[in-house]
Amino acid sequence: MVRGAWSWLEPSEWDRIVAASPAATGFHGRGWLEAMAAWQPRFEARALGLALADGARVALPMLVRRGALRRGPFGRGVSSHPSTYGGPVCAERLLTAVDWSAVLEALARAPLGRIDCFGNPLQPLPPEAESRLGVREGETHVIELDSLAIPAREGYPPACRRAVRKAEREGVTLARASEPGEVGEYHAIHRESVERWGQAAEQALPLGVLERLVRVAGVELWCARGPDRRLAAGGLFLFARAHVVYWHGAMRGELAGLRPANLMHDALIEEARRRGARLYDFNPSAGLEGVRGFKESFGARPLRFAIWRHRHPWLGILGRGRRCGLTAPRR
Repeated sequence: MVRGAWSWLEPSEWDRIVAASPAATGFHGRGWLEAMAAWQPRFEARALGLALADGARVALPMLVRRGALRRGPFGRGVSSHPSTYGGPVCAERLLTAVDWSAVLEALARAPLGRIDCFGNPLQPLPPEAESRLGVREGETHVIELDSLAIPAREGYPPACRRAVRKAEREGVTLARASEPGEVGEYHAIHRESVERWGQAAEQALPLGVLERLVRVAGVELWCARGPDRRLAAGGLFLFARAHVVYWHGAMRGELAGLRPANLMHDALIEEARRRGARLYDFNPSAGLEGVRGFKESFGARPLRFAIWRHRHPWLGILGRGRRCGLTAPRR
């Protein structure tokens, strides 16, 4: 790794930086990005590395567009998948304003002309960096785990607390998926949810993608079951050193009255705290007020972050506003 200049990281170094970083999310991990690249093979999972002046190590994981012509200023990358966090993370610390200045100076000489980054609520972008990038605002909802009551539900607003207790009275139970058939069960209610939202079933996340994701370290499927053992709700959660995020979820419509999703999040909030995470992240709400209200019913607060893009100076006009071409999953 050369100081002041980006170079492509070996997989082992990528893994080491992300594992040590206080700002890394599950979306920065190599396993996650390799699974996304297997789903959409126009892209490959790679990470740029940068050594700062004091020797601190930075990784910028991303999906890079394949193709003989996708080189230099015509190269394209997205960090990470659309609507999932990304951007540079440092093994030794959160990036300071001085660190960001070095990162942006190096980006001007990066081996890619276009980099889109969905941002990272753990790694703020300082104002002086925003002025050098194309930036818009994103918002997620988080719970700061060290501020919770013990048990956590005692601090929830009353309606949420009642919903969790109702699920328990109704006999809803929760466990991490451990059998191969449980991924298929979850996929079935995911397809049902997609259709209930008025979309074609083909827009559901493919079963093969789910099967690959649950084999990635830190990606876990948790399942809430009704008293008859049918799957009532489930979710894919990504665990990182300081951060746990709810990425994908589904619920069986006829069992929604059992409040399985409330029980699931209550249990995962406690699990995240038990593992030493700092933030429990419900993920952005895509502008859906009902989804936003559900998250706030747990006491989650909105957290804004910067979504940014870097363009090579030659591409300042060409490509402005274009998407990177990846397909975002349906939740």
